[in-house]
Amino acid sequence: MNTEQIAKTLVNESFHSRRLFVALFVVVNFVALAAGFFWPKSYTSSTSILVDDKNVIEPLMLGAAVATDVSGRGKNAREVIFSRKIMGGVLEQADG
Repeated sequence: MNTEQIAKTLVNESFHSRRLFVALFVVVNFVALAAGFFWPKSYTSSTSILVDDKNVIEPLMLGAAVATDVSGRGKNAREVIFSRKIMGGVLEQADG
């Protein structure tokens, strides 16, 4: 049996049992709706802005941000990764 014959057979069978397919569609949608309704609504976001020394924006950022060098970026990444908040989350997940 080739792919075209399988597709035709599936279409014919789905047409003959369309009530079952409609019922399954409705059930799946209601389950998704209920999951979205009861899912906890918590969103978190954070950002780090890195300003390059030779960037055009540097004069605009004077006083608002501190320009860092390349080695400073590695240090910043290390500080973020090993921050108290991140490490606390890792320890909580390790305990669970």
